[in-house]
Formats: sequence, structure tokens, C-alpha cells
Amino acid sequence: MSGVTFSVSSGPAPRVVTLDDPQVVVAGFTGRDRASVEAHISELVGLGVPRPDTVPAFFVNGKPMSNYSYANLRAAIVAALK
Repeated sequence: MSGVTFSVSSGPAPRVVTLDDPQVVVAGFTGRDRASVEAHISELVGLGVPRPDTVPAFFVNGKPMSNYSYANLRAAIVAALK
């Protein structure tokens, strides 16, 4: 089993948190207000990305996060958007 360790500096004292076999869940098409989200979606549609079925949209990847480099995670997100 693999794990990912984070240093957390919020709260009363810094601490280390280890997640055993974490999963990736990406929340997409989110924002502070609906108008900015819609503007971003329109921009993406103009680039050829299909409009999401729901807003916000959640993309779940069942593989452990520790198996992904940044480039691989980005590629998985882009693939999920197609």
C-alpha cells in the first residue's frame, strides 16, 4: 500500500498527516459566483471542451493519488473532460 504525507500548518500546531491509499476527486467548473463559472465554461467550450452535464462537476479517478505525477494527473483530468 502506498501513502501520501502532507505537512499541515493550520490549527493550533503544525502536524503531519498521512493518507493511506488516497483517491483523487477533482471538483471542476466551480467558482465564487455563477456568472464567472459560466464565463469560464464558455471559454472552454470555445476551445473545444464539451460543456459539463452538471455544475459543479466531479471527476473521480479510482487509482491512488501517489501513482500520479502532476503531468499524469493533468492528463487524466483532460481525458475526463472529453
